[in-house]
Amino acid sequence: MAAHGAKETTFPPTPTPGDVRRRVIGPLDPAGLATGEAIGTLIARGKIPPLAAPSKSSHQATPALPDDPYIEQRRRIIGAAREHVAALRRLTALRRANEELQNSFLAIERRMPPGANALEQVFADERQSAEARVTLGWGSPGLGQVLPVSSVGVSAISLSFLGIAPRPGAVLRIHLCSLEDQQVIDRWSIPLERLVAGWTMLSLTNPLAGPTRTLDLRLDLDGQADSAVSLHLGDPQRVRLFQVRNAGTETSLLQNGLSMQVWCGEPFGAYATQAHVIVADAKRVAASGLKQIPLSPTLLARAKLVNSDDLKLAFEPVSHVPYRAAIACHPPKRGMTLAAIPLPPRLRPMALAADIEVGNDKSSDVEFAIVLAADVERAQRLLTGSELALENEAFSGWYVASPTSPAALSASLRRPARQPLLAFAATRMAQPGSNDFAWARFRNISLAAAPG
Repeated sequence: MAAHGAKETTFPPTPTPGDVRRRVIGPLDPAGLATGEAIGTLIARGKIPPLAAPSKSSHQATPALPDDPYIEQRRRIIGAAREHVAALRRLTALRRANEELQNSFLAIERRMPPGANALEQVFADERQSAEARVTLGWGSPGLGQVLPVSSVGVSAISLSFLGIAPRPGAVLRIHLCSLEDQQVIDRWSIPLERLVAGWTMLSLTNPLAGPTRTLDLRLDLDGQADSAVSLHLGDPQRVRLFQVRNAGTETSLLQNGLSMQVWCGEPFGAYATQAHVIVADAKRVAASGLKQIPLSPTLLARAKLVNSDDLKLAFEPVSHVPYRAAIACHPPKRGMTLAAIPLPPRLRPMALAADIEVGNDKSSDVEFAIVLAADVERAQRLLTGSELALENEAFSGWYVASPTSPAALSASLRRPARQPLLAFAATRMAQPGSNDFAWARFRNISLAAAPG
């Protein structure tokens, strides 16, 4: 009992175990908060004690806490911070590994003799004289030259040029192919303005390895009527295979071969030894991440019309255009023109790509399409829309191109093909009617193939 007139003091009741709602929290670790650690992480590490669960024997139920609208956002921020820290740690480890690798290479280079990374000349057919030449001009069918060396280790080829007549837009296209499988190893597109009289080195992307292959150079000139380029000739070749030839007829032009030098070693060594070096064209990358392999001129020359029964044209609508690295596919007034193009053997196609153009300003718009299919019947069904492409087929759809707006096409398979496939190219007029001057061409046709 309190004394009369004194103020009564009220003490809180002694809490029962079920009424414990708060615990004493120890000091937080500033370093942990600075790195963005979550409260949940601090609880898991024992830096913050968890809340005690209410006991069923409690006389008074603990009121439910209202939902925090920022909990989910806080969790996302914390997750992003953790991922960022983990990425920085991985980056640091990769940088350390790269530094160790570079130091190892440096240690090896210091122990190598001088000139160890220089190119080694494995073949030379020196030029005879300025009069011994062969010339590429407008409308030429192109030149072919088989290299009289083993393919193993080849990384650069030098040609001797003279008599260059450059014109705006004139381009020399050079393909290096293997005759056994008709695959393009590398390709060079060289504006004539870049060429100079004398030796010019063509550097490969990588030194050649694997089984020995027969290497074939193909040269074509894309330019105006008065553009031209001449190359020196070497010594007479007794073996006809090694004589320079007409690429259109595959017959020998002369008994000589092109004057050339063949080099082995690392391609980057070319820059230290030659004044005029031209690197190979960069290869396209398909949607699957695989590099696109250009189709060889020999395969393009084998393209043929496969729906002649549906057409009534006074000329051959499908032809090889070597100077443009293209297939011409002239559309009819109504319907479509369909051409079949063979693919390199022993490859598992994944995607097909091509550039499309209409080569005459007087032409109306033309529609283009490309297909990967097993036969003509399947290709026609895909092109007419009567059936959809299966997982082992590819169809680009129809795309419109005009003389002023070239475009690019691509068609991809959902999984690598295991059976032989053909490439098909088709054209038709965007609006049925006049097909005059419809110089429709598929250029830079390339194939992406799965390994194995």
